[in-house]
Amino acid sequence: MSLYLPKASLVPLALVAVLQLAACTPRQLIVDSLADELSVAGQGNENDLDLLRDAVPFHLKLSESVLR
Repeated sequence: MSLYLPKASLVPLALVAVLQLAACTPRQLIVDSLADELSVAGQGNENDLDLLRDAVPFHLKLSESVLR
């Protein structure tokens, strides 16, 4: 037993599928999740101020490169 769909009903179905895929690209998903992780890492508590001072330029450069 096969399921028969008329061609007229496939067009809206294909349009919905294309719009959903176009709305969420893999690159955007990766950038969003990585940006969330970087923002959480930047809010940590650090007692060693020298280590924190030395790490800030690296964290800033990494954040900028991810957003490009």
